Amino acid sequence: MKRTAVFAASIVGLALMASPSEAQRPNDRNGRQSDRSTVDRDRSARGAYRYNGPARENGFRDGYEKGVEDARDRDRPDPQRHGRYKSASRGYDRDYGSKDRYRSIYRDSFISGYQQGYRVALINDRNRRR
Repeated sequence: MKRTAVFAASIVGLALMASPSEAQRPNDRNGRQSDRSTVDRDRSARGAYRYNGPARENGFRDGYEKGVEDARDRDRPDPQRHGRYKSASRGYDRDYGSKDRYRSIYRDSFISGYQQGYRVALINDRNRRR
């Protein structure tokens, strides 16, 4: 029994040492501590950071709005017919890096947001009719 307790304590200790502490996390550009897994960034040739977050946020938000609109209007789900999906440049700033990369991330996020918005609007509509 004592060996089991010592073994369990050792495993817990190793797990705690392996996880990053707050002090080990890098700071983002505003001085706040961030987790590298959530701050998806690449180094460009000129040394500036490109953040994929704005493309994700803008694409998801725009897709969500269009998904809700389509569900409320009882349109068939088709995120690719929307102008914002086609242009995929809303909110782009050259500081974000490659426009092609921004567009790709924006479109992926637009589809995710659209699907969620469409689904949520349908569920809300069904619940209102009960």
